Formats: sequence, structure tokens, C-alpha cells
Amino acid sequence: MTVERPYRRTTTITLRECAELGAIFSPMGEGDASRLTQAIATLLLSAGFCITQDPVTHGYDVTMRPFGTGFGYTFVAILSESHCAIHTYPEEQYGVTVEVEFNLCYLNCDHSEKIEEARLRLIDLFRPRCVEEVEHSRKRYFTPIAASVVAA
Repeated sequence: MTVERPYRRTTTITLRECAELGAIFSPMGEGDASRLTQAIATLLLSAGFCITQDPVTHGYDVTMRPFGTGFGYTFVAILSESHCAIHTYPEEQYGVTVEVEFNLCYLNCDHSEKIEEARLRLIDLFRPRCVEEVEHSRKRYFTPIAASVVAA
């Protein structure tokens, strides 16, 4: 007998035409980037996610990478539930966009309420004109296997 069970779910929230993104990135200095990293960590924690600790610095495991002056940043937070990636596109041709991808394990619990809370907080932080949300679920099929003992 095969048992179907939800395993992983990826939720992508795209915030377009963000009123606050331009103000955050222009001009973006070293201190501003670390402030934004802290703001993202605070947002995830207040939504109920558990960010793991960096084994070296003992701070939250949130990494930020810039893509050059006037371009966006990518933030990755390692969560006990799996991970969250946030990509920013402050360039006008991309519509001043923030894309947030939650890739979470649903094997032992449902994270829907956390994602909804994070979505509301992201809207409050970036003030987008348009919000899109796409969800992909992966399921795993488990077949119980009877244990057998083999005599030597």
C-alpha cells in the first residue's frame, strides 16, 4: 500500500512596483545593507520562522550578496523549516520588484500561517502596487516495508 504525504512546498511572493524599494536602495551604503539584512531577519522572526544561527558568528544565518551599484541584492535565510531567498530588483526595467521564495518542509507541520504573516509584513515593508503569489507542492509516496531478519 502506498501512502501519499505532502513533503515540500515552494511559495513565491512577487511584490511589483514597490514604493519603498527605491528609497531603500538609493543611495545604498554598507550600513544600509546591514540594516536591510536585519529588517529581513526581524520580519521572518516576527512571522514565526526560526532562523538558524551561524556557527562562526553566532548571529542569525542570513546572508546578503550585492549585484553592483544600482542593482539588486539577494538575501538567503537558513530556516529550521528549510530556507527563504529574497531577490530585489530596484532597476526600473524590472518594475522595482521584490521576489520572495519560501522553500519549506511540510512533513511535520503546516507553515501556511507563517507565510501569510510574512506576506503581510512584506507588503507593509515594501508597499507594492501589485502582489502575486504562486505555490508549488511536491508530494512523496511512501510504501511501508516489512522488516525482515536474515539469519547468517
